Amino acid sequence: MHGTKRLITHAILITGDSDFIPAVEIAQSEGVHITLFYGNGENSMPHDELMDAVDSRHMITQEMIDKWKREERAETI
Repeated sequence: MHGTKRLITHAILITGDSDFIPAVEIAQSEGVHITLFYGNGENSMPHDELMDAVDSRHMITQEMIDKWKREERAETI
């Protein structure tokens, strides 16, 4: 909805569910860049069609989580 109102230009999904594909396609048709973040576990791999539908994708790694935690701590100090 934000994409259709031109309120956003980028969106991030943290999911693997193919139910999001229609929403991804609608947002992209409105010019929104969609980035998918997904887990790296055997049961957390995203649906292949979702991987193909998004504009960019990033596997969430432990190093990434640790970096985000450090950045969050630094902001509160």
